[in-house]
Amino acid sequence: MRVVTAILLATLCSLCARANADVPTEVILRTNGPIAVEVGRRGSASLTLVPAPGKSLFHAAPITVNVKVAPQDQAPADGIRLLRERFSSKDAADPRADALRFELLFDAVRTGRYQLVIRARFWVCGQHTCRPVDDTASLAVTVSEKVPPPYPGAPPGAR
Repeated sequence: MRVVTAILLATLCSLCARANADVPTEVILRTNGPIAVEVGRRGSASLTLVPAPGKSLFHAAPITVNVKVAPQDQAPADGIRLLRERFSSKDAADPRADALRFELLFDAVRTGRYQLVIRARFWVCGQHTCRPVDDTASLAVTVSEKVPPPYPGAPPGAR
């Protein structure tokens, strides 16, 4: 009896997975990229979880965001240092908002091109049901050398 129950449960899970693959986008992971920053400066990326019309984030369920750095074009692996790699709903700018915005801060250590690879896991609800979502986004970051001032004593931003 347990074997039959396990087989039925596995079949049901595979059908649900196939059905969810065809579901249209219910939440958009919006980023503010691409980003350019100079070596030695702190950079800031923004990620916003934006529900589609008629959908909402289920705030009672866990909402997690994980960020990793992927060097591009032979850039050094330690060229960007993330201040945090993991976020939850309480780390959002406004944890009670309909769309959650997260500030992803990093220090630019070495020149090169990088990707911030973002994985968000949360629940999205329609009028009658909720379902889990595991989505990814990436954000291009270019770290360049410091630009010297045009003349000694020049104010910041002078050209």
